Amino acid sequence: MTSFVFDTGALFYAEDERLRPLVDRVQAGRARGLLSSVTLSESYYKTCQKFGLDVAILWTRQLAERMEVVWPDLDLSISAGVEKCRNGRLSLANSYALALARRFNGVLLTTDSELAKTPKGRYLEV
Repeated sequence: MTSFVFDTGALFYAEDERLRPLVDRVQAGRARGLLSSVTLSESYYKTCQKFGLDVAILWTRQLAERMEVVWPDLDLSISAGVEKCRNGRLSLANSYALALARRFNGVLLTTDSELAKTPKGRYLEV
């Protein structure tokens, strides 16, 4: 089964015509939708800044119900650290997303052009 790992930017464009078919596959159980808890936290604070606390809480809870949230263990944390060490321009959240994509041999969906340069990245230009 294909695993799709979402970075924060991709989460905000989940209804976009380029992502919608992939999200539909996840919702139908034909693919896994993964995000790290670090990505979930980043999504929360960005939503809170733009739409307020109540919306952020609601959207974060809904997201956690629809996607598989992966909490960092030691190995994932080290892998994210390796990614950050290799490319200091990546944010820590994106380093976790990349490490997660590598762990599950998944496709990393991202709006970050730097992150998309990695072999796992699938870039969504916005």
